[in-house]
Amino acid sequence: MIEKKRELPLLKVFLAFLIATFLFSSGILIGYSVSYIKFQDISNGQEEIKYDLLGISLEKEFITSCSPVILSTISSELDDMGKSIDILEQRFGKTDARVLNEKKKYVLLEIQHFVIVREYKEKCNKNINLIFFFYSNSDEYEKSRIAARIGNFLTDLKKNNQDNIMIYSFDYDLNMNMIKILKITYNITSPNVVMLNENEKFGGMSEVEQLKNYLK
Repeated sequence: MIEKKRELPLLKVFLAFLIATFLFSSGILIGYSVSYIKFQDISNGQEEIKYDLLGISLEKEFITSCSPVILSTISSELDDMGKSIDILEQRFGKTDARVLNEKKKYVLLEIQHFVIVREYKEKCNKNINLIFFFYSNSDEYEKSRIAARIGNFLTDLKKNNQDNIMIYSFDYDLNMNMIKILKITYNITSPNVVMLNENEKFGGMSEVEQLKNYLK
């Protein structure tokens, strides 16, 4: 009788261990599945934006109207895609190969969008401020959270100036020819720098905050 009493708790512990292991494994599997589905959604979304931008690139040759409706839809889609890239970084990691590949696609979409908006701005004499943000996720700057602070500031700036601001964010450390060309073209020699309308450069949080005065 004494031996049976000793065996029962051991059985319970073993069963509890199996159940906990199963639940833990299931949680990981579900989390990965959700992340993978999100990853696929972002990839498909970027393909849709690519064709939207291509369509506008062709259509603008035939469009004489300067209505802001022309760009509003794809601009909103591009903003949403940027937020989705942030989610991918959080779920898979900022150095994950899949995330970096999606970021490279996103950079090309941003540049294509920028070229269209710049031409639209000049052709239609629109008051649109074009802002480049070269950020870095490297360990050297991660502790100070300088990139996150500047990013949050620009997000708030965008919310308060929806009609006349376009923000394009680029990973300074991304190994990509387009990023190298941008850095050479605009003489960007360090990360966490903001450029306004291709000629005014702001480095560091204190300088970036001066953007409010320039926009006024």
